[in-house]
Amino acid sequence: MGTEDQKTKNQTGTRMKQTRKFKQCLRRSFYVLAIACALFGLPTGQAATITVNNKNDSGPGSLRQALADAHNEDTINFDSSLNGQTITLTSGELVVNKIVSINGPGPNNLAVDANHASRVFHVSDGASAGISGLSIINGSASGLYGGGIYNDHSTLSVINCTLSGNSADAPTGGGGGIYNDASYGTASLWVLNCTLSGNSAVYGYGGGICNEGYNGGATLTVSDSTLSGNSAASGGGIYSESLLVGSATLNVLDSTLSGNSGSFGGAIYARGDAYGSARLYLLHSTLSNSVSALSGGGGIYNRGALIQLSNTVFNASAIFNASGLIDSLGYKILCFDHCRTTAVLRSLTRY
Repeated sequence: MGTEDQKTKNQTGTRMKQTRKFKQCLRRSFYVLAIACALFGLPTGQAATITVNNKNDSGPGSLRQALADAHNEDTINFDSSLNGQTITLTSGELVVNKIVSINGPGPNNLAVDANHASRVFHVSDGASAGISGLSIINGSASGLYGGGIYNDHSTLSVINCTLSGNSADAPTGGGGGIYNDASYGTASLWVLNCTLSGNSAVYGYGGGICNEGYNGGATLTVSDSTLSGNSAASGGGIYSESLLVGSATLNVLDSTLSGNSGSFGGAIYARGDAYGSARLYLLHSTLSNSVSALSGGGGIYNRGALIQLSNTVFNASAIFNASGLIDSLGYKILCFDHCRTTAVLRSLTRY
């Protein structure tokens, strides 16, 4: 008995050390990004600051003109006279095709509204952008992807923003709020201290966010954020997919996904196949009151991904494991109300 007890203690200790190391590495990566974002807008030898001073769709002083005039590493700010205003787009999406930082005064102070006529932002292939302090609303995907923001094989950080009322509702479309597209390439998306609500991909994938790693490498990190009331056919809150020889990594840290809905995966749908690599890391987060119309995965629908959970609460949400591996990283996962799981999950506690 003593030998078995010691063996169990050793295994537990090893697992806890691995978990701590994993969490430290993940958070270290995030903090490095946060520091980079903080430094992003600081002038260098060639950088400049451009100030948007009116709410016009185009012309001198507009956000569209600022994006056209910006050079790599420039920062775009907004005059305080725009506080409480809305920039309404009338001539299509705003294209970001450089290394640029767009710093708004806060999502309660300034909105960019596409009026359901186009998507709001398109971060084009090879660009790198930071978008902060804006409300991004009423975007509609011009094609299939990204009603609010289309991150097109780029590096993008979205900080302290609200995305609501955006849609990518075409058949097989995705990313009502944001589409992170790494198909046949790479893309990285970081979402920090944001709220995504009421976004949709009715016939497609990822009402809030779609992380697409089809034969490419997609990375999505969501931290200190709330996704609520988003809907899609698959992955009402977030859809993350890796097919062929691609990879898709989804990190959800200190966040809440509530009241999202989908036919499969009300909150999250994680998908991989035998050739690619799909991973979901869910840490210190809450999944609550999410609904899946056609499967038991109101909380998470897993189809071929490796899912690792730590200190996470499922409240009236379920996990459906069609295939793949789910590991609780040695920590208890709390389930309240009508939470249920069809997954083989260690350390699951129901209440």
